Amino acid sequence: MRGAIRSKGYTIKSFTQKLGIDRGTFHAYLRDVCDVPFTLIEKMASTLDVDEYDIIQETEKIEYEFRKMAVEFVYESEFKRRAGDKTDLEH
Repeated sequence: MRGAIRSKGYTIKSFTQKLGIDRGTFHAYLRDVCDVPFTLIEKMASTLDVDEYDIIQETEKIEYEFRKMAVEFVYESEFKRRAGDKTDLEH
């Protein structure tokens, strides 16, 4: 997504201004594609000169990666917590 935005000469800030949303909203939409209004998807696609499906597919990939990182973080934190609990019991 960022590559497509840059290739059209936009920064994230200028792109979101063109869309009429702030950067925080844009990043929130990337994390949860279900919340993106279709009119915004259409506007993103026309601004970047791509098909709406490409925007949806790209945001779904970003959402998947974000959720994957979140799950990995939770598992890692829980593993460290449990390892700490066992270590505490051994001493």
